[in-house]
Amino acid sequence: RYRVIAPDFRGHGDSCWDSSRSYCHKALLDDLNTLIEQLNLRSFHLVGHSMGARVAMLYTATNGNKVNSLTIVDTGPTVGVKGADRIRADAEQLPRHFATRDAYFQWLRARLPLASREGLKQRAIHGLKPVSDGWEPKTDPEFARILWQQDNKLSDLENKQTQSHGSQQKPTAPLTQELWDALDQIRSPTLVVRGQLSSILHQDTARTMVEQRLCSGQLRTIAMAGHSVMIDKPQECSQAISDFIHSTAKAPLLDKKLPTTHDKRQPSAVRFARAAIGGARR
Repeated sequence: RYRVIAPDFRGHGDSCWDSSRSYCHKALLDDLNTLIEQLNLRSFHLVGHSMGARVAMLYTATNGNKVNSLTIVDTGPTVGVKGADRIRADAEQLPRHFATRDAYFQWLRARLPLASREGLKQRAIHGLKPVSDGWEPKTDPEFARILWQQDNKLSDLENKQTQSHGSQQKPTAPLTQELWDALDQIRSPTLVVRGQLSSILHQDTARTMVEQRLCSGQLRTIAMAGHSVMIDKPQECSQAISDFIHSTAKAPLLDKKLPTTHDKRQPSAVRFARAAIGGARR
């Protein structure tokens, strides 16, 4: 029923590494814009996980007339500090060489204890590239370093503001605020999928997104799943997204905040997934 397009970010999977090391949300947003324009996509459902979902939020905020529905998988404008620190550490500690794919599988398994065996197997197959003496992760190691360096600066700013103004102070770091503002502008039906055990998307943040910021949002929590929801519980995650897309296929965009148009052509599905830790999951 749908055509699925699953691109790799620059520096991930089978996409080229950026020699200029321009790894930031703006560059990734520009890539998404270019892809959609080149494919002449006029109406589609947009799904993103983690960093990919943040890029999807920014895109939908200014291109809502094209996005029939948006699915945000386990992230928000504000993320859990402990969870972010863990992902950062895993990315920085990722070995640049593995003798076998099984060695990579075992490395992933130690860090993703909730993940399904099949999900990790697919990550191990598609997340590596062959070299003369074994395998290397496809992800540019500079991607995580540069992106997390940017996020560190934002986190430091937010922490200083919290200490100065109290825990109830609204975060005002530039990217964080931009993402909260983006949610206010999104008028496409939006599903927020959260892993019950996620240390990235806290329950109160997810509820704020759905109940106070999104014009037409709903929350789905997947039991016994962490941040990597689509690997921890692949069937449950897939079913939740599929049911949501089907339920919104004929739903008009709401006009609660701004006037918009709705293209009723047969939609395409665009899945813009983040490549987590070791490489792209295709």
